[in-house]
Amino acid sequence: MRAYFGACGLNINLTSKDKDKKRLEFIVGDYKKPKVLLLIKNKVENKGIMEEPGFHIQAWPPNVSLDKATKIYVYLSEERWNDLLTKRDEGEIGGGFFTSRYGHNRFAINYYPDI
Repeated sequence: MRAYFGACGLNINLTSKDKDKKRLEFIVGDYKKPKVLLLIKNKVENKGIMEEPGFHIQAWPPNVSLDKATKIYVYLSEERWNDLLTKRDEGEIGGGFFTSRYGHNRFAINYYPDI
């Protein structure tokens, strides 16, 4: 897993080594070096503004932006996770892709099965 802050928000790249895990951790090498925790849950309640179903993102400590957080929790439902691993993008990545808004930012996760 690799996580980084892009121009519009947080991006996560996954490979085939990550697909059997239900919890992934990575330190983002930007600014305050927050720890990103990707957690796969049976069901995920949407609590944020404009979040897609089966997705939630939360910064720690509460009420700070992601770039000032020490931890970032990303929750995906099992349904969303399975779609990411099995549905293929016809574009350039050739793997799974999911994106959502959260507040005024964007979150994207890519799955590259052949890496």
